[in-house]
Amino acid sequence: MNRSLIKIAAFTLVLLPCKMASAYTVDEALALLATGRPSIEAETISARASVEELKADASLPGPEVTFSHQWGLDGAGTKLNAGVSQSFDWPGVYAARRKAVREAKNALERIEAARVNELAGNLRDLLVEYIGARRSHAALAETDAMLARLDSLTRRAYAAGEVTILDVNKLTIARADLGHELHVAATRIEDLEGQISEMSETDSRTVLAELIDIYPTLTVPDEDTYMASVAANDPEMISNSSEGRAAELTAIAEKRSLYPGFSVGYDFSREEGETFHGFSIGVTLPSASSTHRAAAARLRAQAAATAAIGLEATRRAQYNALVANARQLDDEIRRLGAVFDKCDNLRLLEKAYAGGQLSMLEFLQEMDYFARARLSYIEDVSQYHLILSKLNRFIF
Repeated sequence: MNRSLIKIAAFTLVLLPCKMASAYTVDEALALLATGRPSIEAETISARASVEELKADASLPGPEVTFSHQWGLDGAGTKLNAGVSQSFDWPGVYAARRKAVREAKNALERIEAARVNELAGNLRDLLVEYIGARRSHAALAETDAMLARLDSLTRRAYAAGEVTILDVNKLTIARADLGHELHVAATRIEDLEGQISEMSETDSRTVLAELIDIYPTLTVPDEDTYMASVAANDPEMISNSSEGRAAELTAIAEKRSLYPGFSVGYDFSREEGETFHGFSIGVTLPSASSTHRAAAARLRAQAAATAAIGLEATRRAQYNALVANARQLDDEIRRLGAVFDKCDNLRLLEKAYAGGQLSMLEFLQEMDYFARARLSYIEDVSQYHLILSKLNRFIF
C-alpha cells in the first residue's frame, strides 16, 4: 500500500474515536442538560426556608429574664427583684411539631429528586420531538437533492432541445414548494432548540449539534408499574401526600395546644438587707383560636386527600389514553415499515423517470405522493416514541 494512504488511514483511525466520543445519545444529552438548573435550586432553597420555620415552631421559646429596682420613700430603703423563667406548651405539642419537621424534610428530599426527574422527562420528550424534526428535515433535504439533480439534467436537455420549457418550469415550481417546506422544517428545529435551552436553562446548541438521531429504547409499562411510579416520583402526587400528612400533624399539634401551657422560674429579691429565694409556676389557659386552627388543619388534610384521589384518577386516564394511542401508532408503523425502511421509493421513481417510463408530470405527482407519505410515517414514528417517553416519565 502507498505510504501516504497508510498515513491517511492511520490518522482517520485516530480521529474516529474522538468523533464518536463527541456524539451523544438521548440519555447522555439528558445527563448534560438536566443538571444544575437554577430554578429548581431556588425552589429547593425556598422549601428549606419553610423547614427552618417549622423547626422554629417546634423549639421552646427563649427564657424570660426580669429585673427591677425600687426606691422606698421617707427612708424606707430599696428593694431589688430579679428572676428567670421558661414557658412551654403542653409537652405533646412539641412532639407533634417535631414529627411535622421530619415529614417536611423527607418530603423536601423526595420533591427535589422528583423535580429533577420531571425535568429530565420533559427534556426527553423535547429531544424525541427534536430527533423527529431533524429526520423530517433530512427527508425533505433528500427529496430536494434529487430534484436538484433532475433540474440540472432537465436544463441541459432543454438546451439540447430534448424537452420543453414546461418541464423546466414544473421542476422549478416543485423545488420552490419544497424550499418552503424545508424552511418550515428548519424553523421547527430552531423552535425546539429554543424550548430545550429554555427548559434546561442553558445554551443547548452544542449538545444538540452532537445528538445522535436515534430514539431512546423504551417500552410500554403495565398499568400497575406506571401507577406505582406515579405515586413514588410524580412531584404533584408527592406534594399532595406531604401536604396532607403535614396538615394531619398540624391538627394533632393544635389539638394538643388546647391543653394548658406552663412556665416555671426562679425568683430572687433583696429588701432592707434581707435576701429571698424562690420559684414561680404559671399556667397559660388555651385560646379558643386553637380550636379553629385545628379544624382548619383537618380540612386541609381532607382537601389534600381528595386532591390526591382526583390526581390518581387523572394519571390513570392519561395512561389508558397514551397506551391506546401507542398501540394504534405501532400497528401503523409495522404496516408501513417495509414500505419506507426497506425500499427507497424516490430513488426508484428517479430511475423510472430517467428510463423514460414516466413523464415529468407523472414523476412529480408520484414523487409528491411518496414524499408526503414518508413524512407522515416519520411523524408517526416520532409520535410513537414521544408517547413511550411520556409513559416512562416517572419510571427511573
